[in-house]
Amino acid sequence: ADSSAVARKIFESPRILAASPAYVAEHGAPTAPADLAHHTVIMGPAEPPVLSLRRNGRVASVRVGSRVAISQHEGVLAGAVAGLGIARLTGSCRENLVDGRLVPVLPDWDIGSMEVHAVYATGKTAKPAARAFTDFLIGEFRDAR
Repeated sequence: ADSSAVARKIFESPRILAASPAYVAEHGAPTAPADLAHHTVIMGPAEPPVLSLRRNGRVASVRVGSRVAISQHEGVLAGAVAGLGIARLTGSCRENLVDGRLVPVLPDWDIGSMEVHAVYATGKTAKPAARAFTDFLIGEFRDAR
């Protein structure tokens, strides 16, 4: 509220929980959010150790342990494909779900979404190039869905 900057949403991607078929075969698939406390969850950059899942107006929060913490999203995805645990991912894992390298975990539960915004100055100080680049990105991500 105290900033003179404007944030414009470029895209939003739902988050999902996913694991490799090998991980699920060895450790089983959680059937309720509380089961996640007994699984290895791969933690990505700046992710809190508590997962909040929503379904039918109900919120379930569970503290998860992690033997693996990876500082890049690509590493989280690679770790999940390699069978290291359950990962909190975005739409970037779509290809891995389609080809069977990953399977959804607790697919009936909503774990939120990730939003990407462009932030730039308002009014006459906003660079036309920044606005044009934001428009371009919005179009690119809209067409990629």
